[in-house]
Order: sequence, then C-alpha cells, then structure tokens
Amino acid sequence: MGTARARRRARRLPGAADRRDGAVATPRGRRARRPLPPVTGDSDLLFLALSNLVTNALKYSSIGDAIEIRGRADQDAVVLEVADSGRGIPADEIELVWEELERSREVRGTEGSGLGLPMVRAIITRHGGTASLESWLGEGTTVTVRLPARLHGA
Repeated sequence: MGTARARRRARRLPGAADRRDGAVATPRGRRARRPLPPVTGDSDLLFLALSNLVTNALKYSSIGDAIEIRGRADQDAVVLEVADSGRGIPADEIELVWEELERSREVRGTEGSGLGLPMVRAIITRHGGTASLESWLGEGTTVTVRLPARLHGA
C-alpha cells in the first residue's frame, strides 16, 4: 500500500522536520518481524487515503509532537494506524469529522475543506475495509484503517 512511499512524502511536507523523530516514525521496540501481507486494490487511491491521514497528523499537531505510522497483520487483515500526539478532537465531535464538509470546532481556523476523512473512509470502504478514529482532546488522535489482506494462494 505504500507506507514507505507515504513516509517519504510526509517527511517533505511543510513542518515535518519540526516533529519529533523526523515527523513519521515506527514505534521503537515493535519492529515487524516479517512484511505485512499484500492488500488488493487501487494503489493510487490507497496511497491517497494513507497520505491524507499523515498530512492531517502533521497539520493538526505542533512542533515537537510525535507522529507514527504503525502496521500489523491481524488474522485476514492488514491494520494500519496513523497516530499523533497533537491537539485531539472533542469526544462529541468524533463522528462529525467523518461527515463531508464538517470540521471540529477546534480547527475551524486551520486551512482545510472537511473532505479528507470522508474521502479516506470512502476509499477504505470501497476496498472492503473499515476506518475508525479515537481521539483525546489535548493528547492526540489515532486513525485505524483495516483492509482485507490477500492471502497466499488467493
């Protein structure tokens, strides 16, 4: 799905160099022992979804905040998480951010259209997956994408 490609792109985005661990990091001590299983789908759309999540993490975090892309295999799926230690989203607005043109009141002064997360969810859903979000105001946000893995021999 291009996590390495997304990581390289993220490092070139404005403000990326000011984030802890060079903007995008993998968690220390939790290295993958083997490559993630492949995912079938439109690689450009999947890259667009992942890239949007990384861009959001950069946009809604501050200098010194951490951003991580984490991946793991879970039974017949690939699970990717984009996590940040940024400003977070109020609990009563978490479902709202998945709606087109809606944005959290916390970021209405920040450039954006309110189309990114709905687009991410649409792309992931069209690939047979799910997208969810957990957030803690003032502590950060984690977006989790779960996509069906292409199993050996399938």
